[in-house]
Amino acid sequence: MSNPQSTQPTTTQLQPATSVPSATPVSSFVIPASHNTPKVSPICLLKTAVAPVVNGHMRMNANILFDEGAQRSFMSVQLATELQVKPTSSTQVETLAGELIPISVLIVPTIATPISNSYHLALNTLPHLKALKLATPITINKEFTISILIGTDHYWSFVQDWIIRGDGPTAQQSNLGYLLSGPMPQVATQLSTSILLQLTTIADHNQESNLEQLWLFTPSGDNPADLLTREQSTPVVSTTLKQSRTDILTTVDPSRYSNLYHLTAVTAYIYRFLHNLQKQTPLQSGPLTNTELSETRRELITGVQHSVYSEEFTFLCKKTSECPPLVKQLRLFLDDKKLIRCGGRIHNAPTTDVSKSSYLLPNKHTVTRMIVTDTHEKLHHGGVNITVTALRQVYWIPCIRQCIKSVLRRCVPCKKLIGKPFKSPDPPPLPKICVMEAPPFTVTGVDFTGALYVKEREEMKVYICLFLCALTRAVHLEVVTDLTVETFLLAFRRFCSRKSLPKKMISDNASTYLAAAEELQRMFSSEALKEALESQNVTWHFIPKRAPWYGDSGNVSLD
Repeated sequence: MSNPQSTQPTTTQLQPATSVPSATPVSSFVIPASHNTPKVSPICLLKTAVAPVVNGHMRMNANILFDEGAQRSFMSVQLATELQVKPTSSTQVETLAGELIPISVLIVPTIATPISNSYHLALNTLPHLKALKLATPITINKEFTISILIGTDHYWSFVQDWIIRGDGPTAQQSNLGYLLSGPMPQVATQLSTSILLQLTTIADHNQESNLEQLWLFTPSGDNPADLLTREQSTPVVSTTLKQSRTDILTTVDPSRYSNLYHLTAVTAYIYRFLHNLQKQTPLQSGPLTNTELSETRRELITGVQHSVYSEEFTFLCKKTSECPPLVKQLRLFLDDKKLIRCGGRIHNAPTTDVSKSSYLLPNKHTVTRMIVTDTHEKLHHGGVNITVTALRQVYWIPCIRQCIKSVLRRCVPCKKLIGKPFKSPDPPPLPKICVMEAPPFTVTGVDFTGALYVKEREEMKVYICLFLCALTRAVHLEVVTDLTVETFLLAFRRFCSRKSLPKKMISDNASTYLAAAEELQRMFSSEALKEALESQNVTWHFIPKRAPWYGDSGNVSLD
């Protein structure tokens, strides 16, 4: 988008304002040096884009202006009305890739006066901008009305680091397309008839009026940022502040706070600042009192009820329209603090007024979920039933159990307490050696127990060598005095004498078994035993190293 600068010797650039009142649309601002010899200064483009804006099932294209100097993002009242955007809710901007980026905006009457689009067609002649997907399509429209202003709070969610420079405006990459900014190149040609006509029209006004149109987008009287800096009488300031007190949720966004206490404390300090600003005596200072926190909670509840139950509140105040169904169902009424409360049949019960007539709260509001979380933590992370009982003493929340369950599902301490352990993996199929048909101890597992102390004449340490049949689970025990190779070979010889010579031995990688295997291999490979044990040779199999669970046959028997 383009805005020409002043023709004064000092180069000026048009900057958008963050909040603008309704003004007469002006295509561009050019101040001639004289009526006879007009001189035109360079045209400066601003970072603009056209993108779809989505709010629920509503979707429409909007003109967007990117401004690094604005700290917040804004939306015009016209666009907010068409998209049905509430003051405390957020909307989404759709990128070229179809991604929806959420943004929170402040709704203002007007963002900026319409920007001139008459010089945008000249971009086709710039070589460094050819074949680029521009965020703002080139059209023949003469004006470009800004509907959304993106400030620094969401600026880097759209804008990227890649920049293309050339003779003319700079193109910066974004997920909406390339954003153009900077001056247009100078063209040494005569002015067209339309530009001369424009200069003549603007020259008819005095220079002071043109400067006022160029720079004073937001009159000081309509800019809330200048509320405390301009000279105002005390009643005017007090009236403005009192009106903002009833709409606290439009100023304080509950979703930006982690818990109820932080939200209440920040809001209470705002109210204290407004109280002291009006110079009411006595001035409040020091830590927040219980009275301030209680009044702030009531103001938050009032703001929630006004934003969600506006139809019920209007009926209870005027009682002129048709009665909403919720009023009949819950017997709603307004108390002296203008809070919506539910009726009941326990007015004569010996309990507090709040328990007799509880406050009505929506189940999906952020403040309601903060209240549920705060109550749940004060009850030391009690279950759903105890949380329901505590909340119903003060509040009435429709579908309260579903609301509490959705909050408790995100509670980390509760997840640690009630979370289920990891499921053990499915057991693998049994190995072939455990299911084949063969005599007992054909396949034998071997293992040692820990040290045992026995007393005969004197106390001594012994071990038990355990032989386990892999087929029948039969067990043979041999007592040994130590874990040497010679002792194990004697135990193995006794085992073979009592049972039979196994064809396969399974053990872990203990040093005793490794040495015994080598000894048995040398013994079985001798000429004396080859003839006798030619058909009954023993194979020794070791389980994988550092995998003691692999040989579960012996370990199960030990357990």
